[in-house]
Amino acid sequence: MGAVTLTMARLMTWRRSVAAHDPSTFAEIFEDRLKHVESAVAVIEQGEGHRPELDSLRVHLIDILDVIERNPGIEAAADDLYEIAARAVTGSARERSSVSRERRIVREAALRLTDRLTSALPLQRQQ
Repeated sequence: MGAVTLTMARLMTWRRSVAAHDPSTFAEIFEDRLKHVESAVAVIEQGEGHRPELDSLRVHLIDILDVIERNPGIEAAADDLYEIAARAVTGSARERSSVSRERRIVREAALRLTDRLTSALPLQRQQ
């Protein structure tokens, strides 16, 4: 629980600093998309996720990557989260025999992404 609290505190600090620089666009878009990611992860983590939640997770991860500067660490964390969530959702019953392990792995991947997002910068569009 300590790692979750620390990561969330860092993310909240980062969100406040981003909002201070551009409160009306990036921060609002980012917050909205991150909420959708967190919602999909929660459903998948509870073992209730199906293809629609997985598709939603994919779309919102792509949306997040679309509004931030390229960062290989964030991209890798997003890829890992999607891959792990996909295994949790689409794996056979035998592959998902350890439900608590799958839930823990999905949550850990989500935390890695959240931690990486603390270094995200708004995408600077070329004019």
